[in-house]
Amino acid sequence: MNVLGEMYYCERCGEHKFVKYIGSGPYRDGMTVHITADGFEGAVGWTKHDDMDFCPKCSEKYDLMMKDFLSCKEN
Repeated sequence: MNVLGEMYYCERCGEHKFVKYIGSGPYRDGMTVHITADGFEGAVGWTKHDDMDFCPKCSEKYDLMMKDFLSCKEN
């Protein structure tokens, strides 16, 4: 059985997560399947930085790295 969804890949460590489509039923127009963009489960903890997806663990590391970088810049 095929399941509609999106696959997230962490750009840093390669971890991946599949989120299912939970929106109102998709409809078919010939061979094209139409779905709504807001109909996907949330990828909890996953963030997007500079157009890259990061898993929760790497998001935390990225945020700490940027915090350290910006604190050095202020001094």
